[in-house]
Amino acid sequence: MLFDLLVYYLLLQLNPFLVVVVTSSRSSRRRISSVAATQAFAVATSGESPKIMRNERLGSTPGGSLSSPQSITSTNPLASISKEQKANESTIATTASTMRVLNVLRHWLTKHPLDFHRNPKLKEMVLELLQDMLLNGHLIAAEHKAAVAIIKQLETNEVEENNEQLRLLLNPTQVPNATFEQIAVSDLAEQMTLIDHKLFCALDSEELLLQGWMKPGRDDLAPNVALISRRFNEMCRLVITEILSQPTINGRIQCIEKWGTVADICRYLRNFNGVLQIMAAFVNSSIYRLKQTWDRTSKQSKHVINKLQSLVHSDGKFKNLRDTLTKVDPPCIPYLGLYLSDLTFIEESSQDISEKKLINFSKMRMKTHIISEVRRFQSTPFKIKHNPRVCAYLLNLSRLLSEDQCYGLSLQLEPRQPRAGVTNLGV
Repeated sequence: MLFDLLVYYLLLQLNPFLVVVVTSSRSSRRRISSVAATQAFAVATSGESPKIMRNERLGSTPGGSLSSPQSITSTNPLASISKEQKANESTIATTASTMRVLNVLRHWLTKHPLDFHRNPKLKEMVLELLQDMLLNGHLIAAEHKAAVAIIKQLETNEVEENNEQLRLLLNPTQVPNATFEQIAVSDLAEQMTLIDHKLFCALDSEELLLQGWMKPGRDDLAPNVALISRRFNEMCRLVITEILSQPTINGRIQCIEKWGTVADICRYLRNFNGVLQIMAAFVNSSIYRLKQTWDRTSKQSKHVINKLQSLVHSDGKFKNLRDTLTKVDPPCIPYLGLYLSDLTFIEESSQDISEKKLINFSKMRMKTHIISEVRRFQSTPFKIKHNPRVCAYLLNLSRLLSEDQCYGLSLQLEPRQPRAGVTNLGV
């Protein structure tokens, strides 16, 4: 029965208007033939009229009894087709149906690999179907090659491999031995982009549904959303920590200008998440209040920073960033918070089911459009080589200062100035 349900699911993928009424079912010890399954698939997805479909094995006619074979007398021109022609047509139908099944499976596995990772029974059933196809001996070369490729993809467990690669990337074994001053701006921007893109690609579409990232237990409901958010905050703290670690004004100016250049390279690489990480650090209260430092920063650097601030500013629901994203092609890393805010608005502004008990397909389409855009930016990888030395620096959390520590150090570096007209009497 599970096999039948799988075949029925595959049929629906290609023929959404198919209606099947199940009157009864029973378990069978006989191994179901993949040839029969694919022939049934061909019938369901072909464009032939149902008027000429007959049960040739039982010899039944429409409306006739299935209890005993009957002879068929037909004036239909198809009855005069030679046995050889019928055999050729049967082979073509079987080949077409087999390729349809394989294409659906390939598409399903490529687009939604987590379905198989989370459901071992489904994976087992698909492997059984593919192995049956290989064993029947009637596959042409292209079908055999496609079936073998799908089996290999299923057994490779790409999801587990990607998760392991991400875990190794975020937990470097190399001891951080490089300082901010020793790393080139291009290396910083490229490795930031590599890390951000790996995190972004690990995001599963299901994590963007039902606001799982806002609910208790979000680390389980939307683990990669939580990881992206945590990494964003860590990167902001790194920028803030580096600036405040400079005891002199000139040192802080050089640090701000270097991070501004890194942000501009991120923009060039289309890593808008990286741009926003650095710009968010610049407007943090601990950095923004450093008036003496900002006053002496070069005009050229301030011009670049202001341009980037305008690009990622939240005015008009990130209007400038949205306009930019519509004009760029992958590879690209958008700011995930932009899509999360859109999904939150859609989720809270309307119901899934209307008062008349109808499904709100308009809402579903809007959510699908947003998630499709996320998937589009996940589709193309960056061609950036991993640099363990720079990644170890970027991922080193041991040096990061807390929010309170940052503000306290900021006050030490540039104490508050007394207000104009107020006399400091002292104590």
